[in-house]
Amino acid sequence: GGTMAASLEAGVYPIGPGTHKVFMNLQRMTGDTAPEAVVVVGLGEEGKLQPADLVDTVRNGAIAWAQRVAERSAAPPTLELAATLIASGGSGITPAQAAQLCAEGVREANLRLAVARAPIVAHLVLVELYLERAQEAWRAIDAQAQAMPARYRLTPRIADGEGGLIRPLDADYRGSDHDFVSAVSRDGNTADFTIAYTVDTKRARSEVHAQATQARLVETLVQKASNDWNGDPHIGPTLFNLLVPIQMRPYLSGTGDTMMELDERTAGIPWELLDTRANGGDDELPWAIRCRLVRKLRTTQFRPQVQDSRTEDSVLVIGEPKCPDDFPRLPGARAEAKAVAAMFADPDQGAAEVVPLIAPDDGTKPGFEADAIVEALMSRDWRIVHICGHGQPVPEHGGDGGVVLSDGLFLGPHEIDTMPVVPELVFVNCCHLGVAPGIVAKGRDTATNLPVFAAGVARKLIDIGVRCVVAAGWAVDDAAAQAFATEFYRSLLRGERFMDAVGRARLAAREHGGNTWAAYQCYGDPDWIFRRAAAPAWMRAVTPQREFSGIASREALAIALQTLAVESRLQRRDPRAQQERVRFLENRFEGDYGACGWIAELFGDAWKESGDAAKALAWYERAVKAADRSATLAVTGKRDAAALGKAYRKAVRHPGKQPQPR
Repeated sequence: GGTMAASLEAGVYPIGPGTHKVFMNLQRMTGDTAPEAVVVVGLGEEGKLQPADLVDTVRNGAIAWAQRVAERSAAPPTLELAATLIASGGSGITPAQAAQLCAEGVREANLRLAVARAPIVAHLVLVELYLERAQEAWRAIDAQAQAMPARYRLTPRIADGEGGLIRPLDADYRGSDHDFVSAVSRDGNTADFTIAYTVDTKRARSEVHAQATQARLVETLVQKASNDWNGDPHIGPTLFNLLVPIQMRPYLSGTGDTMMELDERTAGIPWELLDTRANGGDDELPWAIRCRLVRKLRTTQFRPQVQDSRTEDSVLVIGEPKCPDDFPRLPGARAEAKAVAAMFADPDQGAAEVVPLIAPDDGTKPGFEADAIVEALMSRDWRIVHICGHGQPVPEHGGDGGVVLSDGLFLGPHEIDTMPVVPELVFVNCCHLGVAPGIVAKGRDTATNLPVFAAGVARKLIDIGVRCVVAAGWAVDDAAAQAFATEFYRSLLRGERFMDAVGRARLAAREHGGNTWAAYQCYGDPDWIFRRAAAPAWMRAVTPQREFSGIASREALAIALQTLAVESRLQRRDPRAQQERVRFLENRFEGDYGACGWIAELFGDAWKESGDAAKALAWYERAVKAADRSATLAVTGKRDAAALGKAYRKAVRHPGKQPQPR
């Protein structure tokens, strides 16, 4: 009934580990077999969930529902709960672990509920779409029950539900569309450190490799790369070969959407510049553009309770604030700020109210002073904040730095930390204000090493809970920077994901030459969408070309067709979109596998469930006549039913003709 979406919009949705919320099914009718409610539990950020956190989270969610039931006048003594294999679609938690941890969480809930004389959970049903994963979970619970028979009693067989599938199309199951790559440092106190990689993709699962890195050599390359018109074509391949282990190179040479988790030390590496063609690729586009690279910062310092902005909140655009006299004027910053403000102010976009604090066009008068900038930032809540101006790095051991303002003042980490309401997106287009990399060994002088020691403004924005942060790591070209910003916001206003907007913006900036396109460190939720106040969020559909790119056998094609049929019949997928996906598979594989009876039957099933009876009938006829006779005995009945359905629909369109049963 929209209660979950409303909760998410209001910023009270369970996000972190241990959080939970009960959502009642408002559309449930008397006698309906649909669940009475759903208990949503928070898992926190991808890659950080610990097994103990999952147990605590499940325990709290089970207790919350039992307490809700206990408030009734005639509360039952026991309950039944159903759950998915929670957290097993990401990195770190396998289906077996998920099953065991869920069971342990419910058992711990029962111990506390029994003391409180509340209803306890007598039956936990674990629901899984794929049989392979269900078997892994069943075996794990079986081992748990045998080890502790007094605590658990397991149903002896896996129950067959409607719409189950054998296994995922890809070799590994991953709940997110993007790949997850972690590259964090070890031996952080030494001049040369090691990068430990973890990969969670549809092609590989949690593979860990280490690569020794010469910090000073990387530092030299970063300094060389970090200017707006460096055109050295060898920097990207050199960094790729220097940083990436041989075993990892096939995964990083792919084209899948990628989120890269970094720590303070590895964040300073310009991963966007890596050129995977050193591994033999022939794609002209850089890797970061092909895979729409988005960063994520691993941090232990964060605001525990985040108050998010609302869809009604406004957009603040700051362009060239007044600076001390020794700083040059920035006509490019003014032009970029004006372009961004105009996009949000366009009535055709209907996006949000925009407040521009931009210096006058002619450049004869200075921009807004420090007090006006800080007062505007703190006086109201903002959804988006865009800043163009001068930046000065924050010293490594503290001190002033950030966005340069008048009278020797800065908009820096301390000011950002005082913002009570957190914007969804902050775009800081000031040179050298990316996340502090810390590549330089401790004790080295960082005062003259601006490209390497980027300051703490972006880091502080991430710490306070901003969903998405874009910050320039080095000096940028004016034209390329404006192209990046305008294409980025144009994509967001079209409803595209943060990850897609970043990819389009980098491509637009690259057309202006130089390496400004790679200067932007883009941190955040890859699936974040700028939601308008009057419209629901929608997700970008994955193209069939990308979705089915890994099919290379009849067995894989069969799994894809079975999945499409189940989605159409039971998951209420859009018929037109489903037909487009089936049509893609038909065009691509009909010549190779169309004469196979059981494949033809599956094509018929997929077309029938998507609503195209004529196509289904044609494929069922091919299945019946296939020379290999591999179709099932049921195919003749399916063919006859499809023929009757086609005749009935024809009669409805032409009432004078009646269908003749076969």
